[in-house]
Amino acid sequence: MNLKKVSRLLNSYLNYIKRNPRPNYWPCRVWIEVTSNCNLECPLCPNRDMEPEQKGFMDYGLFTDIIDQLGSRVNDIYLFHRGEPFLHPQLMDMIGYAKKTPATVRI
Repeated sequence: MNLKKVSRLLNSYLNYIKRNPRPNYWPCRVWIEVTSNCNLECPLCPNRDMEPEQKGFMDYGLFTDIIDQLGSRVNDIYLFHRGEPFLHPQLMDMIGYAKKTPATVRI
């Protein structure tokens, strides 16, 4: 881990200890929900009760805009949260685009 990442994590921790409600730094980690679709039916999943028209795939253009705005400001980019990212037809393109940043991309 490089000094910049350690400094960012330390800054986050100190703001947490001070209970600072408005930190002046970018987050260390972001989650990008590339799809709200899932092929499982887990009984406790919050997406289970979503109407089909509420589910969908993130537009590739929106994804690239988000990545461009993040730039080198974050350490980690996660491409999942509630949906199943492997269902997105452009997932490999999204991974490739996100890998151009210094952040670690996780799926």
